[in-house]
Parts: sequence; C-alpha cells; structure tokens
Amino acid sequence: MSSYPGWIIDTVASSQMTNNPDLLMNFETVKGTVWLGDDSVIETCGRGTVVILTKTSIGHVSSVYLKRVLWVPGLGSCSWLAWRAIVSLGKGFSLASSGKDMYIFRENQPEVIWGKLDRQDYVVQEEKEPAKKITYQQWHEALGHPSPDYLKCNNYSDATNLPKVPKDRQCKTCLTSKSTKRKPTSITDICSDTPFKLIHSNLGRKFSKTSFAKSNYYVTFIDDCM
Repeated sequence: MSSYPGWIIDTVASSQMTNNPDLLMNFETVKGTVWLGDDSVIETCGRGTVVILTKTSIGHVSSVYLKRVLWVPGLGSCSWLAWRAIVSLGKGFSLASSGKDMYIFRENQPEVIWGKLDRQDYVVQEEKEPAKKITYQQWHEALGHPSPDYLKCNNYSDATNLPKVPKDRQCKTCLTSKSTKRKPTSITDICSDTPFKLIHSNLGRKFSKTSFAKSNYYVTFIDDCM
C-alpha cells in the first residue's frame, strides 16, 4: 500500500476508501471487509461523504464530492480514489494519461481530477492552502466574532493566513448584539487585559454516544480578555 498522505487514483479498487474518519460527512457505521491485491483482508468501520478540493492542470480549483466512501482504519496513510466506482456512476466519465499525468474527464468538459505520478502512484492534486482564500469576515465569524484588535496575526501561529481588516467593514451580527438603549456598565476592571492570560473552562455532561476517538465528554475554553 502507498505511504503518500493524500488521495491516489486506483484503477483496480471497487470502492472509495480512506483511513481518516475526520474527512467523512454524514457518517454511518457499516461493518465489512476489504480484500487487497496481496489477498490480505482489512476491516471497514463505516462510510460517508468526502469533499476534495481538487486542482486541475490549468490551475482551476473545484470541489469534488465522493459518496459512500469507506472508512478503513488499516488502509495506511493514503486514501484511494477508485476509478471503477466513478465509472459505475454512469455519468460520462473518462480516464486518460499522458506521460506522468493522469486525468479524469466528464463528457467533453475539461478535467475534473488531475493526478501526478509520484513514485508508483498517481496522486490527486489538491488545493492545500484553502485558508488563504478565506475572507476576513469568514475568519471573524469562525473565531466567534472577536474585535479587530483581538484578531491580530501575532495571536496565531498561522499568522500569514489572516487577511487584513477591510476598510469601513461592518458585521451585522456584532452590530445587532451590541445594540442597547443605554450605555452598558464598564467591565474593564473584572476582565483580563491580555489574550490567553485567564481562561474559563467547563466540563460538559456525558454524551449519549461516544465520538470516533471514544470520548464521552467535552471541555469548553473561553478567553476572559475582551
């Protein structure tokens, strides 16, 4: 099995497979087995939908949805993009290769998936840095609507991914939540003055079902700094 930590195009496998359960959406537990080319057998523990952000040979980026992807913990560090499973959809897909490149087309459209030869495997080319394409507002919402003074590059390890604050930006959610008929009482005396200096935490109650990592509880962490 390949040791490449990504998706490889497999022309023999009959099902899409991954060893990473974090990629799976709409997960459902399905027990089964998979036969490998060396006649060994490994267990499947579930299946779901995976979205791959692919990059074509001409620089286009698109989202490819793979359904009924099997979760196979013993697969190794790679994931298999099964050509036979794609053909079985009956939607006009075709496979072509040229030198060290392999392409998957749909009818007469430009390629939807591009694979480059790496050692013995054709590796699906993915857009690896989607965070740089996220707008400031999307970061602002994802991090819980912090103020621009708090959302600074020096507070995060991946600082280069944070875009600059747009001029005259307004967040509708922030404006609505801060609207009031009177000036609120100052709370500067009871709040921390430095990010991450004072963290409030709380242990949630036990879940009715365990997580993929066999966990039953969750912990919340809230920064006291405003």
